[in-house]
Amino acid sequence: MKLSFVLPAYNVAPFLQKCLDSIYSQNIELEDYEVIVINDGSTDDTEKILELFASKYSNFRFYSIKNGGVGRARNFGMDRAKGDFIWFVDPDDIISKDVLSKIIGHLNASMDIVFVGYQIIKGNRSINKVSFERGVWDTADFLNSGNYHNTVWCKIFKRKFLSDNQLRFNENLVVSEDLDFSFKALMKADIVNTLNVLAYEYFIRNGSLMNRRDQETMNRLARQSLMTSRELLKALSTIDSKILRNAFEKWWDQFNYGLILSLYRYNYSGKVRNEVICGLSSIGAYPLRSTSGFKKWVIKKPWLIKPYFKLRGL
Repeated sequence: MKLSFVLPAYNVAPFLQKCLDSIYSQNIELEDYEVIVINDGSTDDTEKILELFASKYSNFRFYSIKNGGVGRARNFGMDRAKGDFIWFVDPDDIISKDVLSKIIGHLNASMDIVFVGYQIIKGNRSINKVSFERGVWDTADFLNSGNYHNTVWCKIFKRKFLSDNQLRFNENLVVSEDLDFSFKALMKADIVNTLNVLAYEYFIRNGSLMNRRDQETMNRLARQSLMTSRELLKALSTIDSKILRNAFEKWWDQFNYGLILSLYRYNYSGKVRNEVICGLSSIGAYPLRSTSGFKKWVIKKPWLIKPYFKLRGL
């Protein structure tokens, strides 16, 4: 079997069927892939939808577990995957039409991590597209070209590569577990592959979660992001190659920049902002290591961040 889809699912009944339909409407044979969904303690109709698909498709499996978070659910699915490659998909997104035959046709044993193109959709329109030329990259060169892709859903991983390197999602992180996993996976890969196929559609839903969370949850997320930054720094300390370390430091710096942006974009208290920025400073992440252009302007004028995003409709 070539490919295993692994989907964590928590209260995603309104979106789940569309996601699964986007996989099963592809132009490939059922024996070429499997779909594994981990129902992470859902309290809505998620399980009913999963039961329906299990009754229809022989290559579909689902497991219902006690709620433990996305990282734990993905690890659970990864342990049960049988495909040569694993694609971690979010259940409220979709796979683009007629792309799987192209992707599966290109996957081979020499590939450890394969990047596919994606688009970000808000409402009924695509607001951003990220595509790649088909190629093979040295990992440092790939990162130095500005390819900082935090999410796991734009990457397909060879299962043996993950197991040989004991790569797991950090179950203690509730935010940025994708980045933590991607960061450490790329550290283990000498090369990465890219495919020229726009394969994934990520949806920004109405009413951003960041805008709807209460203050206590927001504060916890900010502190968790600081924890992620510390985890990435620990990983950086294990890189011997100066060239590779410099490449990953730029990625780390980009994450810290995004964290600082979020502190001013969303409704964090001044106390939490100071706590996180002091925390970043204590690990050498602030001031940012590479500040130029727009990034330099933003860091000097943080009070303009929220109006800037509002003006852009983001």
